[in-house]
Amino acid sequence: RQRAAFRYIERVQQRRYFPKAAGIVTVSEYIRSLLPKKLQERTRVIYNGGAHYASVSSVERGAMRARLGIGDGDVVMLYVGRLNPEGQPYKGTATLIDACSRWRDDAPNIRLVMAGRGSNEDAARIRDAGGVPLLDVPEEEMGSLYAAADVYLTASRWEGFDLPLVEAAHQGVPSVALRVGAHPEVVR
Repeated sequence: RQRAAFRYIERVQQRRYFPKAAGIVTVSEYIRSLLPKKLQERTRVIYNGGAHYASVSSVERGAMRARLGIGDGDVVMLYVGRLNPEGQPYKGTATLIDACSRWRDDAPNIRLVMAGRGSNEDAARIRDAGGVPLLDVPEEEMGSLYAAADVYLTASRWEGFDLPLVEAAHQGVPSVALRVGAHPEVVR
């Protein structure tokens, strides 16, 4: 039912509304490429910015790592987004949680921090795998959270843009992402 509703909305947009528009704006070349050729000609890409959180000092970075119980020798892999693996399987959170439980045995100095929207059950699943769950992090702490990471990590298999990659880059944190969707445009 959900797929049928999505196809209906897509058809209405592309056949009724978009052809009448003076112009179309997308957030990535990838999204633009999904439009019919006739509409692509009138489409402009404007990328989202990533400076949503103030840049933080090394002191704030260290304070966040200490608060999370992460040592100086630990490598922090950060994921920000929806945490439930069943509701949005394309986000790859189940893959990250799986990897986390393997890292616990093979590379105990790798710490996966998963922050975002989720339930207590999602947090328990992450914790049981050896990760650090953070539910609904306040906006004023997000800059420190990104800066506390050594690498931003996503296993999403579909993204029209993937804003957390750009937010991490704003804090000077490199990213790892699958070569799908808009990721090749966002991660160099």
